[in-house]
Amino acid sequence: MASFGAIHSLNGKSEGNIRQELDALVQRYYTAKQQVDMDTIAGCVSNVGHIDEKKLMTESEYVEEYRNINCKILDGATKGSYRVYVYYDVKIFDIDTLIPSLNALYIKQDEQGNFKIYLDTLKSGEQKYIDKLDSSKQVQELVHSVQKQLETVISQDSEVRGFYEMLENAQKSDTAK
Repeated sequence: MASFGAIHSLNGKSEGNIRQELDALVQRYYTAKQQVDMDTIAGCVSNVGHIDEKKLMTESEYVEEYRNINCKILDGATKGSYRVYVYYDVKIFDIDTLIPSLNALYIKQDEQGNFKIYLDTLKSGEQKYIDKLDSSKQVQELVHSVQKQLETVISQDSEVRGFYEMLENAQKSDTAK
């Protein structure tokens, strides 16, 4: 994995404290997402109105658990903001092989000093900063690494391959409607 640098301390919080808080937030969010616990999700995000509960309910029918959650954290565009690249393995019901996944979150400190996964529209400067981070060499190496792991799993495990084919067919029928 790419080496991600240090993050800045914040309002008396050390880098270690910030990393612990961000890790805990992400863990709480993914657990709540799998359980479709909208109250907990609401406490994790800036605007729960951007969360599609119906979609989460559909996902929870096949996602048994998010495992091995590991956050790579970079400073965001503004003080108290962070770009968090979340690696995790998805455990699908009735499939033993774990599926490697990567998601990028933007986490900001709110007025009360709590970290929230930011789901609202970003200011132009913040979006440009995130785009620059996302296209950086270290992030592209991470993305490529996870993509290769996923391709290997799909090519080597017929159950995972069948699951992905089922998802693709479901998406095709949804877009055809």
